[in-house]
Amino acid sequence: MFPILTIKNFNIMKKISAILFFFVSLLFSSASMAQSSDAWVGDWEIQIKDTPMGTITGILTIELVNDNLAGNIAWTSGFQAGTNEKVEHFNDSEDELILGFKQRGSGDLFFPLTLSFEDDETLSGTWKELLAENTFYKVSAERTLGQSSNPWAGQFNLDFKNIDDEETNFVATLNIEYVNGKLEGNIIYFYQDDTKEEVVIEHFNDSDTELILGFKVEGSDALFFPLTLRIENDGSISGSWEDEKESYDVVGFRIAAQTQISE
Repeated sequence: MFPILTIKNFNIMKKISAILFFFVSLLFSSASMAQSSDAWVGDWEIQIKDTPMGTITGILTIELVNDNLAGNIAWTSGFQAGTNEKVEHFNDSEDELILGFKQRGSGDLFFPLTLSFEDDETLSGTWKELLAENTFYKVSAERTLGQSSNPWAGQFNLDFKNIDDEETNFVATLNIEYVNGKLEGNIIYFYQDDTKEEVVIEHFNDSDTELILGFKVEGSDALFFPLTLRIENDGSISGSWEDEKESYDVVGFRIAAQTQISE
């Protein structure tokens, strides 16, 4: 026998349907928000076109840190070439991203860069000139190597600072690949006397936020673990280097990401 549908039962069913619809909508809304944030994550090679200096290029790196977007631009041409600029604020939606930077000499935020998806691998947008109120330059960006399955795979610029003796300061490029589920790579040191040295990294102790690198001691098979690095909340790199005689503070940033490699 079929149940009798009364007005009271009908109203209860309407309420249940409304509640169910609300939760389903909330679920899809949350999924959409998550997709919105994740879609921007990766390394993007950007070009700011037709500026007075010609085309200015850089690598925009975006990461998801504690459910918030963080990142920086490593400029590769233009008057800021070789420098790294932190992205201070992200306004993101499913299809548009507006990036905020600190104005030089001021604590105010400036929002010059607006990006939209052309497709999954391509962005387009505008860059607003700081000193000219209504001057905008066209921007294009292509995803480079995408996200790696290991947060340390990529290329990093590192600055080694000895607070006791600045004459021993040096810089380095750290190159790390993720090959068959394991990290491997090298580090190239650039010294103040214009010499450089390349060393293979023999061992990696890594977690999501910390990396300890091991090197062979000259004339021995023993491993030496002088370099410890951490990924900060803003995506920058910090750490320490313990030499035989000196200690260094290390700061740096990622300049390129690398996808997983399998042989």
